[in-house]
Amino acid sequence: MSLTEEELQLAFNMMVAVANSLNADCSLLHKKKEAGGSWIGVVMVRMRSDASDALEIRVACVGNVDAGKSTILGTAQLRNT
Repeated sequence: MSLTEEELQLAFNMMVAVANSLNADCSLLHKKKEAGGSWIGVVMVRMRSDASDALEIRVACVGNVDAGKSTILGTAQLRNT
């Protein structure tokens, strides 16, 4: 299906409205103009979570002294905040 840029934006706006009615978020991750002039888009839809949906994840890292165990855990923790 080929869409103009305006049609793509209209379709995305409709997806956002439907996602909101379902307590979800909709994000346009990427859009690209194809060779024929039509547009395509990559959209992510995910349910909103609340405090009761929190997951507890326990991670164990093993390795040599300078393998980067603390670095990888610190990076993962920073990206989650």
